[in-house]
Amino acid sequence: MVFISHKLSEVFEITDRVAVLRDGRNAGEVDAKTGTIEELINRMVAGTWALAPPAWAAPSPAPRCSGGGLCGPPW
Repeated sequence: MVFISHKLSEVFEITDRVAVLRDGRNAGEVDAKTGTIEELINRMVAGTWALAPPAWAAPSPAPRCSGGGLCGPPW
């Protein structure tokens, strides 16, 4: 059976192994019982991918801009 999905957690739940096709070629397989989502993503993007957001993506402690006073009086 072939199951195609972008929901990786579902893929791991219902499969025994996962084959990754990238640019029409087999980019590798991951065992669904012992492999990880991160390992699967690394095969999908042909490199190393971190599941945690980078440090520069952390929210800023203070707003960088304010939108106050942009509208006129209430209608």
